[in-house]
Amino acid sequence: MKIKFMKSSLLEGNRKTEKRETNKNRTGYGFFVAVLGTLVFALFFPSGAMAAGTLAGTAITNQAWADYKDANGNQMARIFSNTVSTIVSRVPGVDIVPPVVTNVASNTSTTQFLAQIFNTGNAADTYTFTYTVVSGWTPLSVIFYHDSATAGNHHVYDPGIDTLLTADGSGKYHTDSAAADDDFDIFMTIGTPSAAVAPDNSTSVIKITAVSDFDGSVSDFGTYTVVITSAVINAVKTHSPESPVPGQTVTYTINLNNQGSSPGNTVIISDPIPNNMAYVPGSITLNSIAKTDLSDADEANFNVTTPNAVSVAIGTIAANGGLAVVTFQATVNSNVLINSPITNQAHITYTSGGNQIDITTNGETLFVGGLAGIDLQTPSPLSSGNPGDKIAKPFTVINNGNNDDTVKLTISTTSGWSWDIWIDTNGDGLLGPEDIKASDTNGDGIIDTGSIAPNQTLKLIAVTTIPVGTQDGITDTATITGTSTDPTKTDSIAFTITVTAPVLSMTKGVSPTGSQPPGTILTYTMVVTNSGTGISTSVSISDPIPANTTYVTSSLKTGSAVTTLSSRTDADDGDGAKFDSSTGTVSAGGTGTTLGPNGTLVLEFKVTIN
Repeated sequence: MKIKFMKSSLLEGNRKTEKRETNKNRTGYGFFVAVLGTLVFALFFPSGAMAAGTLAGTAITNQAWADYKDANGNQMARIFSNTVSTIVSRVPGVDIVPPVVTNVASNTSTTQFLAQIFNTGNAADTYTFTYTVVSGWTPLSVIFYHDSATAGNHHVYDPGIDTLLTADGSGKYHTDSAAADDDFDIFMTIGTPSAAVAPDNSTSVIKITAVSDFDGSVSDFGTYTVVITSAVINAVKTHSPESPVPGQTVTYTINLNNQGSSPGNTVIISDPIPNNMAYVPGSITLNSIAKTDLSDADEANFNVTTPNAVSVAIGTIAANGGLAVVTFQATVNSNVLINSPITNQAHITYTSGGNQIDITTNGETLFVGGLAGIDLQTPSPLSSGNPGDKIAKPFTVINNGNNDDTVKLTISTTSGWSWDIWIDTNGDGLLGPEDIKASDTNGDGIIDTGSIAPNQTLKLIAVTTIPVGTQDGITDTATITGTSTDPTKTDSIAFTITVTAPVLSMTKGVSPTGSQPPGTILTYTMVVTNSGTGISTSVSISDPIPANTTYVTSSLKTGSAVTTLSSRTDADDGDGAKFDSSTGTVSAGGTGTTLGPNGTLVLEFKVTIN
């Protein structure tokens, strides 16, 4: 009987909705089992998942297999389908961060905005961006610079280092190529006009629009507002460390500097804690002085004025360089994926000349660093078995980190037994024909799990065969050690297998004892005892009749104890004992006779001294 099947692919478009997370290639194991008569189909398909979409050009391949038996129940050789492949198509995307910012400035001065043009598509792209004044006064000048990623300070304008961008003949600006989930950062410097054009508290609203060069229908915009005021408070936000990992504490610092000619009064900061972070209680400071989180006599609180936000009522910041510094801390939540962006932007209000001014800090974006973590677990570390038994021990490897991880697996044993590791494809904890032997997937010479996505569990089975002839009570402890791609992250589990082998001993007695004259009938009694913890099978006793004696017909007895013997015939009739006159041998037991732990087999017969 031959079976053949083919496999086809259906491509369904899937435009990504999540933005800016670094591409990840997470390989898992999925299985589909269907039964048709005696035919079992098992489909194995690795799946890829990326927060920003699978990269364009990625080949998704897939192959299935089938297991079956013939009409008599005999297992037939596994068959495999053809391999099908789907190529991931390109999807463009763009996102300008932050989307809304307000700065203050005095007349005939400059103010600057940072805008990040993120590539949220699944392939490298370039962008064309333009600006328009959508309302208010017209700036004296609008100049763009590219924030150098290789020199100077990141997200801080460095004169002479950051690159001046020049518009083409149609007033359009062009970015360099940005990889998927990367960004092209620009500074926009605005020159403000005189008070005759821009009176106090007047505004200019400027819109930056970025368009994908791959697909002109894909675009995004940000709105940037300049407010003219005599109290000019610049608010700059920074964070440390640069790329915190889950569980690590981040310190945010907001520097407020009044460059205007009038004091800024009733200055209030409101800073919401961003998603994927948790506020550190009691961490607020104002000008290096610790503040409480409560609604009390000091200037600050958390989660009181505004839910889940730090609020600080600074009061007045003096003119001509007056300063105020606010700090607080937040912790990156566990399980936040590597390279996930976390953006934090504070809102500031103050009064200048009787006018209320609303501004924002820069949108401070951090990218979460990588944190490896693995956990090996087993539901049953102890087992026992007989020599020759195959022992299968299920266990799991859990990726507790925030990035894909390939875990190396090494085995050490106390008795030198040979162990193998299999991927438990259906998760039943039993070794079956559908399971796959673990291999070295990354070519480093050590077997591994293959790629495991963050917070995912891979089920495996450790398998050994107890060597034939191993003595009762011998143990083998196999320690399986998993090592993350970060070699400082390891975990291990141990399986202890105890051998339950039979241990037989035999004693023989004669009655009466001592010297006896011819004609005396001697009774021989043989006792076989299993003192081991395993079961002995096919136990048989053989005893040739000694010289100068004659077997006493029909004297055979057997049983499990001397006190409970039963008579047996001399014939080979299956009653458990016989006398073979051709060889002069008495025997008992044989095929089908078993002795469990502490079990005994007794044989008794008689002879006459010639």
